[in-house]
Amino acid sequence: MKEPSDSGQPTEPPPLAESPSSIFDLHAFGSDVVVHAVGSGFLLLIAFFWTIIIPAYLSVENYGYWQLFLLYSGYIGILHLGFLNGILLRWAGKELSEVGT
Repeated sequence: MKEPSDSGQPTEPPPLAESPSSIFDLHAFGSDVVVHAVGSGFLLLIAFFWTIIIPAYLSVENYGYWQLFLLYSGYIGILHLGFLNGILLRWAGKELSEVGT
């Protein structure tokens, strides 16, 4: 940084240093995308199993119980009210030692 001169000219500001957290890590982003894609594919296979394979082996009465079970398990997903998503948004991208602080 230049010292102020007596000529009244403004001095140049120092160059901005990039912090390590502001640099985009393409490798980490790509691995996150792959993990998300694999998880979504796994959920697709489970949904296929639930909707095609299981009803083929159940009677009509047991299929009704199966649908009732799915309804109540869906309520459990609603009851947490996004608590896990809030945790993910708060602590995503932090080191393990920084989580919870």
